[in-house]
Amino acid sequence: MNKYSKAIADYLAKSDITQIAFAVSINKSAVAVHRYVRGDRFPDAKTAKAINKATGGKIPFEAWEAVAKQRMGISA
Repeated sequence: MNKYSKAIADYLAKSDITQIAFAVSINKSAVAVHRYVRGDRFPDAKTAKAINKATGGKIPFEAWEAVAKQRMGISA
């Protein structure tokens, strides 16, 4: 699990929001959200921006960007 996946999991747990409800709020399937949480899938930039908006900035786009850069081998 990467830091971004953990941030999503933590946000959902602390906010008492189901993966299904969160999926609806970011216009993705519940399966996609489940995979983001487990770290099996990494969201694209558009989805990361939707996550930032849906969480009121609690999971900022910059958090996604840092992990994306790390995954690409670019210094953050």
